[in-house]
Amino acid sequence: MPNIVTVVDVPEQKVEGARLYTRQADGSWIANGETYWFENGFTVNDLEALIKDKIRNEGYIGSYQNLKRTVPAVTHTEDQGSYHTDYYYCECGATK
Repeated sequence: MPNIVTVVDVPEQKVEGARLYTRQADGSWIANGETYWFENGFTVNDLEALIKDKIRNEGYIGSYQNLKRTVPAVTHTEDQGSYHTDYYYCECGATK
């Protein structure tokens, strides 16, 4: 008899990020630019360096919108074999 179970390889994670502002035609700034997620080695220090570069070279305002997202767990299923019990029940009330 199969005993199919779900095994979690990587648990669900909450990831923070930053969305950059872009200058609009009327001169205003809106948070609809590139989004950077603090995952896969990208750090707050990397974001700070990127923003400093944009301030120096592009006239960026140096602000960003904080974001959060949930990365679902990575799972797989396994058949971990039969499930047996040594306990039996009879309608007559006897157990073993």
